[in-house]
Amino acid sequence: MHVYNLNPADFTPVIGQYLAERQKLTGKSVLLFRMGDFYEAFFDDAELLARELEITLTARPENNYPGGRLPMAGVPAKAVKPYIQKLLEKNYKVYVAEQMADPKTCKGLVPREIAKVYTPGTINELEFLESYRNNFILAIYADKKQENFGLAYTDISTGEFYVSEIKEKFLTQELARIQAAEVLIPAKKAKKQSGQIAAEEELLFDINCKNISAYAKENFDLDLARQNISSVFEIKSVDALIKDSLEGCQGLALIAAGAIIEYLKETHAIDFADKISKSFDVIKTYNVSEYMLLDAVTRNNLELSKTLAGASQGSFFSVIDRSASKPGRRRLAAWLEQPLYDLAHIQARQDAVEELFQDASLSMQLHELLQQSYDIDRLSSRLASGLISPRELNSLKRSLEIVLEISLLLQSVQSGLITSLKAIPQAVPDFIRQVEDAVVMDPPLNITEGSVINPHYHAELQEIVSLVEDSQAWLNNFQEQERSKLDIKNLKVAFNKVHGYFIETSRINQAKLPENYIIKQTMVNTVRAITSELKDFEEKITNSEARRNALEYKLYDDLRKKLAQDAALIKQIGMHMAELDALLSMSLLAREKNYTRPVLDKSQDLVINDARHPVVEAGLKLGQFVPNDICLEATEAPIMLLTGPNMAGKSTFMRQNALIILLAQIGSFVPASSARIGLCDRIFTRIGASDDIATGRSTFMVEMEEVATILNGASPRSFVILDEIGRGTSTYDGVAIAWSILEFLAKEIKPRVVFATHYHELAGLEHVFSCIKNYQVLVSEENGSIGFLHKVVEGSADRSYGIEVAKLAGLPNSVLQRARAINNQLQANKSKKLGFSKKQIDQQGVKDAISDDGSLEIDKLPLFQN
Repeated sequence: MHVYNLNPADFTPVIGQYLAERQKLTGKSVLLFRMGDFYEAFFDDAELLARELEITLTARPENNYPGGRLPMAGVPAKAVKPYIQKLLEKNYKVYVAEQMADPKTCKGLVPREIAKVYTPGTINELEFLESYRNNFILAIYADKKQENFGLAYTDISTGEFYVSEIKEKFLTQELARIQAAEVLIPAKKAKKQSGQIAAEEELLFDINCKNISAYAKENFDLDLARQNISSVFEIKSVDALIKDSLEGCQGLALIAAGAIIEYLKETHAIDFADKISKSFDVIKTYNVSEYMLLDAVTRNNLELSKTLAGASQGSFFSVIDRSASKPGRRRLAAWLEQPLYDLAHIQARQDAVEELFQDASLSMQLHELLQQSYDIDRLSSRLASGLISPRELNSLKRSLEIVLEISLLLQSVQSGLITSLKAIPQAVPDFIRQVEDAVVMDPPLNITEGSVINPHYHAELQEIVSLVEDSQAWLNNFQEQERSKLDIKNLKVAFNKVHGYFIETSRINQAKLPENYIIKQTMVNTVRAITSELKDFEEKITNSEARRNALEYKLYDDLRKKLAQDAALIKQIGMHMAELDALLSMSLLAREKNYTRPVLDKSQDLVINDARHPVVEAGLKLGQFVPNDICLEATEAPIMLLTGPNMAGKSTFMRQNALIILLAQIGSFVPASSARIGLCDRIFTRIGASDDIATGRSTFMVEMEEVATILNGASPRSFVILDEIGRGTSTYDGVAIAWSILEFLAKEIKPRVVFATHYHELAGLEHVFSCIKNYQVLVSEENGSIGFLHKVVEGSADRSYGIEVAKLAGLPNSVLQRARAINNQLQANKSKKLGFSKKQIDQQGVKDAISDDGSLEIDKLPLFQN
């Protein structure tokens, strides 16, 4: 029975209270309801909790529930966070209802209400977050025609906040790049009936995202957005800040940003104004035209952050990453996901990488120091929001000490991207000194337990601490005094949280205890007692410890607020440290793998000598990888038609050139002896395909949709790799489609293309279009066996060696022999060829088969005439 269908008035008061709070939830969510030392869930929520968390499902008597037993499941309040984390990983929202009064002093039913909401995109507890990637929540708002979209996304753990407006055609690729933990989309108004709300709300538009949260449409409002942004970022003219920075801005990004802030206000109701909102520093705008565009298919095919099997290990990023710190790794990953399209910015990064590359000693010293630093980005945000713990504050202090050491090492550097760390403001050493003076070296986790502040930091605290420390000497004296007076050698004074201070001895000695000993507890072998003298001491010490804890909490809170004034400065330093680490990572990779600095320009050329695939090379021994050249020049032949057998290395060759372009446009050196790369606006890939059974699309349909995206989106500045186009249909259909696509690329767009195919008939297009040039992957053949040389050279292969490859795969000999016989028969009976040679092109009458726009009219060729 679903909780939405239940009436709170039909149940006991506490279950009615639970239901009243549970009906506030929407979407895929669960309520943890505080009852004493546990958080409980009831009804089908209890079954969900038991299933997802693998905990015991129990029940309690309930007359108004079918069967008289109400399902319940709970988790300990002290250990609730790991359970919340598991639910978040499964994309649940977790609402936490707290007891709003002390049960000991409360008459009647303890008031409870939702005090905290955990959602995948709004968590800021460091133990919940993956340290090497951002945790973004993203909001989307579209115009009425859904042609233009406003995007806003933020990571509240780092304080980053970005907005943009994009065309519909770029939406999917931006979502693939950002990989938000949670996506907010406007929903139609929730249906309400008899005070109950629908479990799910209908979205205003559809997108393919992992974790979508429907959010009330009224929260996507321009006036509300202006108010929220102005309040959080302390901006007077919101429109001027955002609209003037975005191309063709319609205010959609403003509305999306306002909705995110409203959502954070709801999910962090208690903490938002005083804590969460203070973690934001600036709101940053960006235009997609500033960056190379990569669609989701290309990201997957190139395995940028994950392999096709979904693993991080073995991905392109895992192979090139040499970062030393968590912020540095996040920054490098962000650069790889969003390569630059600005030549000056790319060259600035190259200059920094080269300077670090040239000084191996400096690089290693910097790397070792960065390894010792903590997550300044997230720690500075926790400082700004007033959530930083004493241990985290010490970590931040240590990181800033490393900043000072790094600053000294950088005094001779010249790169503009690094020089920002050469001069560190005096506020930083002052910050370090204040933390060192105030906070003990190894503070406890809980700041309310005391022993956080150095006693010498405050006179009153030092006095209280002295009193508490002297108490141990008093206890020792009291214990020795009682032992001597009563002649009981095993008498001892002990303490626990339940009974406080007590005197303990064996049962045998109980008769020796005088009348002033009040027996408090008798056990099998021991007896516990107190005296008025010990009780007076306990009250004195308890009061002192309470005073100490309260004073230390106040002193720490005052210190935290004072230090928070430097949070923006520290956040800026953290940004520079992350950039330094990312640049250093690229320089270390270049030195380790013998990469070279590419030349980037505004041409439409791609000329790389001795290019290597960074991922494949990493899995081979030194010198095993066979490098290859590529020369695609706009004025010569920007389209490469590549033939050769399977397993010969065509796919590796295509991917390596795409990855080299990516590396070059994030400012990195590249695996080649030399490279000249004209700025690339987009990379498109069509490599392999599989059925999309869920939507009823075949392999061939998926392939054609991907090709359509390429043909509709590519420009002369794009780089396109196409592998085996047309193989999902009949031979003649496939040849016709591949032929037409290649012809379209040659006539209409002329991008840089590597077009790999087994349709050897297409090789003749080299003689029709000057922009197409044939290349092949060499193989060696001896005694019916082939060897893969992995070398790309000019020319066209005349066969694909399919039967030979099948032999390598282990097909039975009888199958191979029959295949050869059938192939020979087909070749002998072939009456017409789709392909044509240079000699045939030069024959009389062939010129009549070429139209004015350069297209080849196949039926007019002499070889097709009866």
